[in-house]
Amino acid sequence: MTSLRQTSVRISGSDTKINMFKNNLFILISICKKYWITYTNGLIYPN
Repeated sequence: MTSLRQTSVRISGSDTKINMFKNNLFILISICKKYWITYTNGLIYPN
Protein backbone atom coordinates (compact mmCIF):
# COMPACT_ATOMS: atom_id res chain seq x y z
CA MET A 1 0.00 0.00 0.00
CA THR A 2 2.71 2.46 1.01
CA SER A 3 4.75 1.72 -2.14
CA LEU A 4 1.70 2.43 -4.32
CA ARG A 5 1.10 5.71 -2.47
CA GLN A 6 4.77 6.69 -2.88
CA THR A 7 4.68 6.06 -6.63
CA SER A 8 1.49 8.13 -7.00
CA VAL A 9 3.10 10.96 -5.02
CA ARG A 10 6.22 10.72 -7.18
CA ILE A 11 4.15 10.89 -10.39
CA SER A 12 2.10 13.84 -9.13
CA GLY A 13 5.33 15.59 -8.07
CA SER A 14 6.78 15.25 -11.57
CA ASP A 15 3.48 16.52 -13.00
CA THR A 16 3.61 19.61 -10.79
CA LYS A 17 7.24 20.21 -11.87
CA ILE A 18 6.19 20.01 -15.53
CA ASN A 19 3.23 22.32 -14.90
CA MET A 20 5.48 24.83 -13.10
CA PHE A 21 7.92 24.70 -16.02
CA LYS A 22 5.07 25.28 -18.49
CA ASN A 23 3.75 28.20 -16.42
CA ASN A 24 7.22 29.78 -16.18
CA LEU A 25 7.72 29.32 -19.92
CA PHE A 26 4.34 30.92 -20.63
CA ILE A 27 5.17 33.88 -18.36
CA LEU A 28 8.58 34.30 -20.01
CA ILE A 29 7.05 34.22 -23.50
CA SER A 30 4.38 36.77 -22.54
CA ILE A 31 7.02 39.09 -21.02
CA CYS A 32 9.22 38.72 -24.11
CA LYS A 33 6.23 39.48 -26.37
CA LYS A 34 5.43 42.59 -24.33
CA TYR A 35 9.02 43.83 -24.47
CA TRP A 36 9.27 42.96 -28.18
CA ILE A 37 6.08 44.89 -28.98
CA THR A 38 7.28 47.95 -27.07
CA TYR A 39 10.71 47.65 -28.71
CA THR A 40 9.31 47.41 -32.25
CA ASN A 41 6.87 50.24 -31.53
CA GLY A 42 9.82 52.35 -30.36
CA LEU A 43 11.61 51.54 -33.63
CA ILE A 44 8.60 52.27 -35.81
CA TYR A 45 7.30 55.24 -33.78
CA PRO A 46 10.31 56.80 -32.02
CA ASN A 47 9.36 59.14 -29.19
